[in-house]
Parts: sequence; structure tokens; C-alpha cells
Amino acid sequence: MDFPTLLTGFAAAVGANDGAGLAELFTPDGVYEDGFFGPHAGRPAIAAMLQRFHDGGRDYWWEFTEPLQTGDLGYARWRFSYASRRPATEGQPVLFEGISRFRLQDGL
Repeated sequence: MDFPTLLTGFAAAVGANDGAGLAELFTPDGVYEDGFFGPHAGRPAIAAMLQRFHDGGRDYWWEFTEPLQTGDLGYARWRFSYASRRPATEGQPVLFEGISRFRLQDGL
């Protein structure tokens, strides 16, 4: 799978709360790590982490732009938003922007 297609699948899986679909984009021992939930190694842990996203929010939207790949590394800017499900902020929008680094192996 080429890198832009992988990013499109990643964003779609997050939006649909498709933990199995997101996990399948990673190698069996792949790691998803972010500043909120920390590292999650392996497909079952990645799928469970996505459910925690959706427990705390709804209407997820993730957009990747400017994908760049060199060898086994990929980089992309992103915008990520959702509506909070937390009691003190129920329904309020949350937006983040950033850049991610992906270590790629065999199209995953």
C-alpha cells in the first residue's frame, strides 16, 4: 500500500471507530504512540486504544496533508477534531494540529 493510501485508510478507520481496520494498517508488532494515550504495541492494543478515543469523544475527523516518504519513513501534517463526551465539556469541539512520523514496513 502506498503512503497516501495508508493515511487515507488510517483517517477513515479512526472516524468510523474501526479498531480492527486501524490495527490492520500496522505490522503485527507495530506501535501507535501519541501524547495522550502513550504507546500501544500490537494490533489488539491499537484497536483497544481507538475505542478509548471514541469513549471520550464523537464525530471524529482526521485529515492528513503533505505526505512525504523517504525509504522506510513517512511524515505527514494532520488536523484532528472531535466533539467531547466528557461531562464538563460535553459537545464542545476539540481541535489539534501536528505532524506525525511513520516507520513503514511492507506497506504497513
